[in-house]
Amino acid sequence: MLTLLASMACLVLQQEGWEKLAPLPDKEGFASPFAGVMDGKLVVAGGANFPDKKPWEGGIKVWHDSIFMLDNPGADWKNAGKLPKPLAYGVGVSLKEGMLCIGGSDSKKHYADCFLVALDNNHLKFKAYPSLPKPCANMCGAKIGDMVYLAGGTEAPDSLKALHNFWCLNLNDVKAGWKVLEPWPGLGRMLPVCAGDGENFYLFSGAALSLNATGKIERTYLSDAFVFKPKVGWKKLPIMSRPCVAAASPAIFSKGVIQLLSGDDGKLVNFEPKQKHPGFPNSAMQYDPESNSWGKDLPFHLSRATVPLVSWKGSIILISGEISPGIRTPEIWSMRLP
Repeated sequence: MLTLLASMACLVLQQEGWEKLAPLPDKEGFASPFAGVMDGKLVVAGGANFPDKKPWEGGIKVWHDSIFMLDNPGADWKNAGKLPKPLAYGVGVSLKEGMLCIGGSDSKKHYADCFLVALDNNHLKFKAYPSLPKPCANMCGAKIGDMVYLAGGTEAPDSLKALHNFWCLNLNDVKAGWKVLEPWPGLGRMLPVCAGDGENFYLFSGAALSLNATGKIERTYLSDAFVFKPKVGWKKLPIMSRPCVAAASPAIFSKGVIQLLSGDDGKLVNFEPKQKHPGFPNSAMQYDPESNSWGKDLPFHLSRATVPLVSWKGSIILISGEISPGIRTPEIWSMRLP
């Protein structure tokens, strides 16, 4: 099995296996935009950045409402319109009808709203979907079969604890709304990473929240992992080699192996000077569900966090995100799956 993992790593993690597509038409790029596929086109909407000054210079984070669209891998991005309001840190899911935007936040609050973005004669249209059980941002989510699963997050910008929530939406019965399921047997968490294997939902890492001795909210970086099997329930998986908070999500599942790319391990959370932060770990973890084991961590050529992954035209697309705290990138990377 280790040989299989190693061969998969060569396919997925080699720098020469990745190619750059046209960058987003924003010089900064975005953290946690909605991303998905709509009418065969790659779509990126919303996100947040620091367009003027960086955080350590007193800069203010700005949420965006722009929607960008890419017709094909060799094209340039088009400005397709705007979201109903600036949003980031939600989850985008590709449906046959369009891109489902779930929850998220702006500069003031978190939202329970869900809506579909679709194309009608090349014009954007928005359709309301059932709202979440409570406002939620900084979560992870994925479509598996006819179900959309959502896990973790925070209810408000000043939440003292991360959510310990697990919700699902049956796409065959959307009117029934989101169903509250039993959560994983671990701590609540924000910015976790998920993956799906076509049947089961995997949950990795994330950060728990608590008040420290000085009354400030601090993060505990987690390295536990779980799998939800619809007919069985939750099962704890072997411990990870490191946390991968806000890593590319949903994580890659190909040839029976899950690949977790970069993410924040928390080791440099207090790094100074902040403007010289070296970035997030340039490594990837690989989990094999069949043997229930982790392979050796391997090099990955990018530093990324708060970054969505989208499957599009036979490739996985790594979209924008952070390269270090407060620093975004407009880069779009593509890797064709074997």
